[in-house]
Amino acid sequence: MALLEETVFEGKISYNDVTAHISFGITITDECRIIFDIKPVASKVFLLISKSQGKAGTLIEDLSLHGESKGGEQFSSQSVYLVSYKTSDAGFHIFLAAREVKIIFLAAQPIEKPVLRRWFRSFKTFRNSIVETSLGKLIVEGDNQKGSHDDMSGAVALESNLKIEETEWLENGNNFLRHMHNGLAFAHGGRLQCPRVDYIHNTFVETTIYQGEGFKPELAVQHYLNHDPFIKALVQRYENYGPLSEIYWTALGWMQTHSTFDKVRFLTAMTAIEAIVNNELPKRYSRLIEKPIFKSIHRKINNLLKNDKSLSEEQLLTLSNGISQLNRRSLRSKINALFEYYDIPKNDFDDVTIRKLVSLRNDIVHRGIISGEENIWSSIVLVRDLFTRIVLREIGFEGKYCCYIDGQHDRDFPGKSERQNVSQTNSCTVNKVIETAKSNIMMTILCSVVGVAALAFWLM
Repeated sequence: MALLEETVFEGKISYNDVTAHISFGITITDECRIIFDIKPVASKVFLLISKSQGKAGTLIEDLSLHGESKGGEQFSSQSVYLVSYKTSDAGFHIFLAAREVKIIFLAAQPIEKPVLRRWFRSFKTFRNSIVETSLGKLIVEGDNQKGSHDDMSGAVALESNLKIEETEWLENGNNFLRHMHNGLAFAHGGRLQCPRVDYIHNTFVETTIYQGEGFKPELAVQHYLNHDPFIKALVQRYENYGPLSEIYWTALGWMQTHSTFDKVRFLTAMTAIEAIVNNELPKRYSRLIEKPIFKSIHRKINNLLKNDKSLSEEQLLTLSNGISQLNRRSLRSKINALFEYYDIPKNDFDDVTIRKLVSLRNDIVHRGIISGEENIWSSIVLVRDLFTRIVLREIGFEGKYCCYIDGQHDRDFPGKSERQNVSQTNSCTVNKVIETAKSNIMMTILCSVVGVAALAFWLM
């Protein structure tokens, strides 16, 4: 059943601050596709809108469209664009589309508690617990049957607890659901396109429709039958520390860039890791030596270059600008530092493996080719798993996740991190020292006892 059967709106269309009256029909299908039906328009409207198309190679400029139906529904969009236009004996015809549209309906009855809901395409999940949060009840639902990647399937919804003002709740609720949306996309293993957002309050239903298509998931981090622990960890993270830094979701976008070319898959995965390395890793992991020490070295090298009269101005400038790069650690060193900083397990990532990953990245970036006929799928899986460990740690998740190194299997997270391994090694060392000390003390006591006994026997 269509979300909105064909409805006629009377309103205005605007371009470059010029406005004209327009009558248009709108249908929104059950899959949240927007269909415009526009009758022939006046020449004034036709000329106004045709100017927005621009030239090939330039961006199409947006039009603004607003209207109201006889039944009271309100339509608004700031991102309408011209698809095509033509003339015929019947008049002037325009064909429109929109990236984002908001429609306000009248609710059948007053709503006691405001509700926010984000719908998804291709999302699969099973029965999840309703989670009580500071903003209200959180519900994550979805289909558990196989379907098309473009099917409407599932949603994340928040029902207000009415403890705060509605305007404040709406802003906080949108931020919270965005956090949940990104986290569920991470668990899902692919981008979750959001075709529709509902805000139900008082006597109104505000529905925003977004243009787009679904994405096929790949190597899901959590099996769809086991989302419940992950959902609770996402909620706990937000309640205790707020949302994750935006760079993690930017990196997730790189990680989930769809491609059938393995070089592109590997490169976008490495870009995700580098985004975290360069934005979240503290500066102390990026420097070889401390700033005050290097500042003195920098000055000495710079003076040495300036005193060399054989260098041209361009050569001097190039070399001078390159001095600061001398104090930067290599990408390999920074990736190694991730394990310490995030306190995540380093198994599968010895120095040889990390060196190979960086070398492969450099070959693709700087030469555009890979040496020999190397199959790099295992390297793609390794980089994805490193990213997974980092995000799971940031979320605060503990439990099983889907690991694909050497084939799909469940793996416990966090397991033993490097910090724990060092601690365990130190503990073993301390225990050995204690045991050795005990043995030495016992030997000393024994020797003393034997000595005293021998002395007593000699005195008798």
